[in-house]
Amino acid sequence: MGIHYFFWDPAPSAFTIPIIDHPIRWYSICFALGFLGAYLIFRKLVYSYLHGSDKTTLTRYIDKLSWYLFVGLIVGARLGHVFFYDWPYYKAHPAKIVAVWEGGLASHGAAIGVLIALLLFWRRHKSDIPSLSLKKLLDFLSIGAAFAAGCIRIGNFFNQEILGTYTTAWTAVWFGHPAEAWAKMPCHPVQLYEAAFYFSLCIVLLIINKIRSAKDGFLAGLFFVTLFTFRFFIEQIKLPQTATDATGLHMGQWLSVPFIILGLCLLFNQLGIDRIIKRK
Repeated sequence: MGIHYFFWDPAPSAFTIPIIDHPIRWYSICFALGFLGAYLIFRKLVYSYLHGSDKTTLTRYIDKLSWYLFVGLIVGARLGHVFFYDWPYYKAHPAKIVAVWEGGLASHGAAIGVLIALLLFWRRHKSDIPSLSLKKLLDFLSIGAAFAAGCIRIGNFFNQEILGTYTTAWTAVWFGHPAEAWAKMPCHPVQLYEAAFYFSLCIVLLIINKIRSAKDGFLAGLFFVTLFTFRFFIEQIKLPQTATDATGLHMGQWLSVPFIILGLCLLFNQLGIDRIIKRK
C-alpha cells in the first residue's frame, strides 16, 4: 500500500512590485501580518485595561514600545541564528551577520531580544503610565506573541523550511523545494503543528484574560511554560538544525529550558510559593 501525502511547492514570492521589480515573499507577508496582529491585540488589551485613560497618550506609548520591540525582535532573531546555529560560518564571514535579507532568524533569539527591548523600554518610560507594570506589559505581549508566532510558522511552511522528520501519517507533506535539499520525502508538517498550537494558545490566553482577574505575570508565566514546553517536545520530530549533544538534545530544546524556568518563576509568584520559600 502506497504512502499518502500532500505535495507542497508554492512559489516563494506572492507578487512582484512593479517598476522596481522587487519580489515580495510569502514569508515577509506572514511576518508583517504577525507583527501587525500582535500590535493590534496588544493595543486592544491595553485600551481595555485602562479604559478610562486618554487614548492618544496610550497610543503614543504603545507605538514607542512597538519600535523598541521590533528592533529587539529583528536583532535578537538574527544574533540568535548567528551564535546558536551557525557561529563557525559567521565567525569566518563576519560581514554576513548583517545580511538579514539572506535569511537566518532564530525564534529563541527573537524572544530574548524582545525581553531585553521590553526591559529597556520599561526602565526608561515606566513613569509615563505607572499603572502598567512590567509584568502586565509582559502578559499582554505574550498574547500577541502567540499570534505572531503562528503567522511566522505559516511563513516557514511557505518557505519550505524547518522541516519535520519522515512520516507515513495522514498529515504527511512532501515539499517540492525544501530548504534542506536532500529532504525530499514525506515529512511531518511541523510548521503547521506549531502554528495551530500557537493560535490556539493565543485564543486560550485571551479567554483567560477576559473571564478572570489574574495577578500581573500570570498570563506570561502560562505562555512561557506552555509554549516552550511544546517547543521542547516538538523538536523531537524536526530535522535537526544542529547536532545533538551527549544528552541527545537539540539546540532548540536547550534554548527552551530557560524560558520554561522563567514561566515557572512567574507562576510560582502567582501561587505565593516564592513567599513560602523565603519564609523557610
